[in-house]
Order: sequence, then C-alpha cells, then structure tokens
Amino acid sequence: MANKKMYIFVIAIATIAAITPFLFKMRSKEVASIEKSPLRVFITYNLPQQQINRINKELFGKPDLNLKWVNVEVDGKRFRLSTDKEFVGDILNQADIKIVKGDEVRPSPWEIVKPNETIKISRIQEQTVTEIADIPFKVTKSYTDRLEQGKSVVVRDGQNGKKELIYKVILKDGKEVARTLLQEKVLKLPINKVIAVGTIGMLTTSRGEIIRYSKVLTMEATAYTSSYSDTGKSPGDGGYGITASGIRVKPGIAAVDPLVIPLGTRLYVEGYGYALAADTGSAIVGNKIDLYFSDSEKAQRYGRRIVKVYVLK
Repeated sequence: MANKKMYIFVIAIATIAAITPFLFKMRSKEVASIEKSPLRVFITYNLPQQQINRINKELFGKPDLNLKWVNVEVDGKRFRLSTDKEFVGDILNQADIKIVKGDEVRPSPWEIVKPNETIKISRIQEQTVTEIADIPFKVTKSYTDRLEQGKSVVVRDGQNGKKELIYKVILKDGKEVARTLLQEKVLKLPINKVIAVGTIGMLTTSRGEIIRYSKVLTMEATAYTSSYSDTGKSPGDGGYGITASGIRVKPGIAAVDPLVIPLGTRLYVEGYGYALAADTGSAIVGNKIDLYFSDSEKAQRYGRRIVKVYVLK
C-alpha cells in the first residue's frame, strides 16, 4: 500500500512538473508578472493559495513566496495579478504598467496593498479647446404715435453675434471632468431687434365718433367765461376776449398749464367735447384745465369736476 501511495505521489509531481512551464508561458502573455530568476517564479494561474504553496515547495523548495492576488483597473481594462510586492508603485513596475505625470493612482504609489484590493489608475489629460458660440441679440422697443395701442411692427430683425471661447479642459479616462475659460474674443457684434410699439389709443365718443389719442390725462376741470369776474377785463379793454395764444375766445377753447399741455394741442375732454389748448390762467397750474363757456349759467352748472382729457393725434 505504501508503495502504491508513493507511486501516485511521484506521478502527480511529474505531471505538475510537466505542465507548469506551459501554464507559466500562457499566463505571462496576459500579465507581465513573472520574474526571470530561476529561484523566484510567480505563480500567476488561478489556483488556491494552499496548492500554490505546495507546488512552490516541490519545485523551488519555497513553501511560501508571500504571493497575493490584487486587482488592477487601467486604460478601460480590469485584470488580476499575483505578486509578492507590498507597495503599489512596486506592483505597477513589476507588471510593467507605465505611470505618467498627472495620472491619478489610488491607492497612492507609496501605500501598501492588501490581498484582493483594487489598484485604480486614472489617466489625466489636459487639452486646450476652442469653441465658437453665439452672442444672443436683444430686443428693443421704440414707441410711436403712428400705430394704435396694442399694435407693433418689426422695424429691424435681430442677428446673433459670434464669439470665440478658449477653454482648458481636464479629461479623466477620456471623460471631461472640468473646464476653465482662458480667453473670450468677440468676432461679430450682435444686431438688436427693434420693434415699434403703437401708443395711439382709440375712443368712441357718446356720439359714436372714433377718436385717436396719443395720451390721456386725469385732470381737474373748471369753467370760465369772458366776464370781468373770470378774466378781470370788460368789453372795450385791451385784450378783452383774446386768449394767451392770440386768438379770440369761443366755445371749445381751454386754458391749460403749458408745461403739462403745450398750447395749440387738440384735446377731447370728457363731458365737454373737443377743445383747443389756447389759453392760460394764473390759477391753472399742473393737472388743471379751464374750459370756456359763452353762457354763464352753463359755466355755473358745469362747476368743478375730475375728467379725462385725451390728447388727440
């Protein structure tokens, strides 16, 4: 029985001795982790640690080469390799993995790697990128009394401008992780879009007339006549019945503050009708208007009231 066991053991050792060079040759093509020393060969095929130790003992007289498996991720690939090195930098040198300036290595090259731990190498690249971008045009409005309120017309179409942007771009394993603007240069100025917006209002009077106005004011209205009590002048006096603008007073004449409504402006006064700003008065200051009546009774009935005054176009 003892002879039979010895025979089986010898056969097993011979078989291992025969296939080991073949296994070494295959594995060395995948991972460059085999040292050339005849007394020091790394077992890189995927066997349990106990079997590795046994083979090392039988072949090289070394029961334990302190091998451990570690994972490596680099250049989009992931693989395992066995090594007796402790530090990350030594393991990468042993596997002939090149590290260039700027690469990110985790754990760092001077740290000790534990069994089955992963070493990740990220390739960091810096590029200068030039881009052409639009400069959006703005929209400006110009108000005109040639259009009715609510209506608008495009006077000029807008055009985007162009600018050149130069960035410093950081890539991590081929993917952008950061960018910094280095320079910006305007190549073409934008042309703003111009829109004309109407300011003319439309009003239908109590008689059904449609009037066009450019502005509406809320004013305090009073009434006056040519009487001495209203003008301080009597018939025969110089300037009697003559307005500040030099025309004879008549119904439809209004006294205004020229700083608010310039003389000569045509008006439509709510509750009175059409009027011409042609006169002034010492008491007519600011948003006040004095409307002429030829009849004193009508003037008294009109009294004092708040009205809307439309500045006609």
